[in-house]
Amino acid sequence: MQIPPSQFMICKQCNEEFERLGSHWYASSQCDFPNFTHFQHSVITGLLMGDACIDNSTGNPSIVINMTNKNFLQHLDKLFGNKSSGVSFMRSGKEQAKHGRFSDNPENYSDQYRWKSRTNPKLSEYRDWYKSGEKIFPKGLELDETVLKYWYVCDGTYDTSGHHKRISIAASNEIDNEKKIRNYFNSANIPEPSGWNTSVRESGGRRCNIYWTNEDTEILFDYMGDKLPGFEYKWP
Repeated sequence: MQIPPSQFMICKQCNEEFERLGSHWYASSQCDFPNFTHFQHSVITGLLMGDACIDNSTGNPSIVINMTNKNFLQHLDKLFGNKSSGVSFMRSGKEQAKHGRFSDNPENYSDQYRWKSRTNPKLSEYRDWYKSGEKIFPKGLELDETVLKYWYVCDGTYDTSGHHKRISIAASNEIDNEKKIRNYFNSANIPEPSGWNTSVRESGGRRCNIYWTNEDTEILFDYMGDKLPGFEYKWP
C-alpha cells in the first residue's frame, strides 16, 4: 500500500506533472536529475549512519529506511519533496511477530513502514560507504548538527535510568574505529564520547555502545537543536 504525497509530482525544471518523475528525469533530454541541497546531504549522511541504507537494485541508487515510526518517515517525505518516492506500508505487527527475535506476541510489535528516495545518480557518492562489503563511515565525515541529530534519532537513546540523563548511540559497525569516531566530535568542537562499551551478543556478533556524561549530553542537545517529528521522546 503506497502512501505518496500525491499521485502526480511536478518537475520543477519543466513545470509539468508526471506519475513517474524519476523515469521522466532519466529519459528527458532537457530535465536532469535534481541536486540535493547541503542540508539534505547532511540528513542523508545522518540517516546512513543510522538505520538507512543504499539501494543499488536499479541503475541509479536510492536511500531506503524501514521503521515503525511513520511520523518520522512522513517528515522525510516532506523534507525531500519531489526527490522522495513516498512512504509505503511494509508489514503488520502480526507479520513481524512471526519472525521476531525476542517474542512471537503480535502485541510486542508495531506495523512497519518504508521511506525511499527516488533513484538519483547524485547519490552515487554514498556507494563508497559499502566498498568493503559492509557499511563503514568515511574518514572525512563532517559531523554537523544535522548529521548528528539524524544519526541520534536512528541509533541513539536518551538514558534517564538511575542518576543518568545522558545520550548513548549504538555504533556496532564502527566497533574497531574508536579513534575515527572520536575525531568526528573533536573536529566539530563538541564533546567526544566519555565511554566506549563493547560486548558480545548471544548470537556471537559484537556490539558497541558509546555514551556521554550528563553534562556533555546537555551540550549535544544544544548542538542538535529542535526535536524531530516522531522522536520527541528522545529529548528531555
